[in-house]
Amino acid sequence: LCSACSPPNSEPSEAFELARNDHAEPAREWRTYLGDRSASHRSPLDEIHPENVARLEVAWTYDARDASPEGASQIQFNPLVVKGVLYGTSPSLRLFALNAATGEELWSFQPDADVRIWTSSRGAVYWEDESAGEDERILLGAGPYLYAIDARTGRAKEGFGNRGRVDLREGLGRDVSGDMLGVVANTPGTVFEDLII
Repeated sequence: LCSACSPPNSEPSEAFELARNDHAEPAREWRTYLGDRSASHRSPLDEIHPENVARLEVAWTYDARDASPEGASQIQFNPLVVKGVLYGTSPSLRLFALNAATGEELWSFQPDADVRIWTSSRGAVYWEDESAGEDERILLGAGPYLYAIDARTGRAKEGFGNRGRVDLREGLGRDVSGDMLGVVANTPGTVFEDLII
């Protein structure tokens, strides 16, 4: 299911915990695709404005790697920032978590190799079980699959679907495996309670 997951254990790394210790309140983060549940593309932050934008300096950069040598690569992903951690993808749909303050990579998850030929991804969904406290997931569409990845460790959530993924082609009442038909989830859904729509 995962050809290059890290870290290998089931507990968050020390670097992940450090990123979590230095985060803004939820209203100042980007927890939902396109900013909020109404997809407003807006942030409540007001420290950057037309009068000071010319004085901004680069705080950090991150090389997402995986670019095509032919120059056909792209990243359409709208990153999420949750509790001090930025979640994004590379051109090959490798999901990664970065310390939002420093750009340090905390973990990465590479979906099956065959999804790379299917599509790009525009974003992901963050979900947490508020009653359990430690069940946080990133739901990522990659090719014909929907993956549930532990937001703290980068490991597939084994109890979700088939070892961490659901094949979106199943249960449709018709065969969509041919050349002319296909199913992809390149735009993230919306979470309502415990449902992803």
